Amino acid sequence: MGENEYLNELRAEVYAEGFAERLANAHTLSTAQILTIAILRVGRRNFGRSPTKQQKADIAALTRITHLYRLCRRLYTATSWDDLLSTSLVDSSPFF
Repeated sequence: MGENEYLNELRAEVYAEGFAERLANAHTLSTAQILTIAILRVGRRNFGRSPTKQQKADIAALTRITHLYRLCRRLYTATSWDDLLSTSLVDSSPFF
């Protein structure tokens, strides 16, 4: 087994263990925390990079479910973290 294969397997194992641990503790997360995690994961995938520290802090500072839900909806059409965070949190459309 080459060094790269070993490192890839080790990374996969560590990731799987961490994921399993987070999943086991998921029942202790609030709805706001779960939505924040979802926004960060989907955004990272959609935008091809992680948010800056300031952008992450701005998202983490949101605690109202309606505001986080609006960001989740905007993930479908936003083109960047800046675009996502420019979303108006005062929205006249229905919550669902």
